Parts: sequence; structure tokens; C-alpha cells
Amino acid sequence: DKAILAGDIAPMIVVTPDANFGSKRISYFNDPEGDFNFEDFFFKEFIPFIEKNYRCRTEKGSRAIAGASMGGQAAIQYALHQPDLFSVTCALSAAVRKYESEYFKNRFPNVSEKTLIEWYKQYDAISYFENLPENTESKTKWYIVCGDDDRLSANNSLLHIAMKSKGIPHEFRIYNGAHDWLFWRNVLPEFMTYISDSFRK
Repeated sequence: DKAILAGDIAPMIVVTPDANFGSKRISYFNDPEGDFNFEDFFFKEFIPFIEKNYRCRTEKGSRAIAGASMGGQAAIQYALHQPDLFSVTCALSAAVRKYESEYFKNRFPNVSEKTLIEWYKQYDAISYFENLPENTESKTKWYIVCGDDDRLSANNSLLHIAMKSKGIPHEFRIYNGAHDWLFWRNVLPEFMTYISDSFRK
């Protein structure tokens, strides 16, 4: 609000859904057992509700997606799954990873390894970009940032390397900081300005 009043960023609304992170579920995504399909909810119910009940523009050029940690991974995946919806994608300390057997088996002990591997292909952003043809046109602007003391910084760097190797334009930052709200608050002015500049264009 302060930045909008000062004219530093374009007027916008920010809406933050709660995907119940902390449960055993892989929040924000459709899980492999099919009983917690947050991604379907996000596109089929959440966005339509916001656009019906709040005064906001609905074209792609006026819509951005951002998130931190698991939400950062979701922001990336949502932009890849629905490329015509978002003009800007900002991922803060994104929980990007390739398939990790122990990580997923602990959360879904009743699902076979084969099923989990197949299910996770749609959420493996690093492999997605690694397998992309060179110089594929990106349908969103990318801003990716992570703290140097964050255990996820290595995977965020791998994502950056994969995107860079395929000629995907993006902004990538590693700043001093950890995986916490202090870091995300510190980078907020920069990524909000990045979003705003795109809206104004």
C-alpha cells in the first residue's frame, strides 16, 4: 500500500491462498492419491472467485503469480501448466527438486514408487527446462531469488543453469539470507517492482 501511494508500483491487489502447508500433503499441487487437488481448486475456483468479487483486470498482462518456498515451486509449475494466464512469475526460495524417493515415500507410503515417479514428472521444473528445446519462447517473465544460506539455493541454481542453457530469459538472484520471512521481506520491494514494471508495460 505504501509503495502504491508513493507511485513506486502500479496499483494491484495481492491474494494469498492457504494450501495447508505443514500437513503430510504436498500442498499447492494435485496429490497422487487424488484427494487433495489444490491445483485444480486454484484454477477452477480460486481465480474465478477473486475475479468475480474484486475489482481487478483479468487479462494476462495484468496477472502475475509469486510464491515463497513450496509456494515458489507452485508459482513456477502453475506458470508452466497454464502459460496463457500469467505475464510474470516470481519464485522466492522455491522448493524445486528432482524426484527424491525418500522425500515422497514418507508422505505417500501407500502409493507405489512407480506411481510417484510418474506423478512427479509434471512438477519437476528442473528436468522440464533441461529437456526443453533450445531457445523455446517463454510465455512469462521470470524472477527467481534465493538466499545463500538456504539449503534450497543449490537447486535454485540448478534451475537457473537449466534455464540459461536453453536460452530462457530470466532474472536470477542469490542474496545474503536464509529460508525465512526476514529474507522474503527484504526482497519484496525488488520483486514487486519487477511485477509492477511488467504491468505498466
